[in-house]
Amino acid sequence: MGVKIVCQNRKARHDYFIDEVLEAGIVLLGPEVKSLREGRGSLVDSYARVKKGEVFLYNMHITAYPYAHHFQLDPVRPRKLLLNVDSHKSVFFEGSSQG
Repeated sequence: MGVKIVCQNRKARHDYFIDEVLEAGIVLLGPEVKSLREGRGSLVDSYARVKKGEVFLYNMHITAYPYAHHFQLDPVRPRKLLLNVDSHKSVFFEGSSQG
């Protein structure tokens, strides 16, 4: 089974020059996973920020899964990104080298 891209921001690729692309996992709860599998996610106006040594994704919108009545999640809550060690180091060095 191949890799399925569940969400991407094509407008950002058009509007900005992207120097480096990092692949990351996202910490999600059950209903969010099901919503993304149905294609109900949006990266428009989202951004990542390093906070206390961890990387978080802000303003990513995941529409509520209609059959999960027991979960009431904020659709734009901050979500933790899971980067491998090499990517994590590159993110920290980029942020600290600005002057």
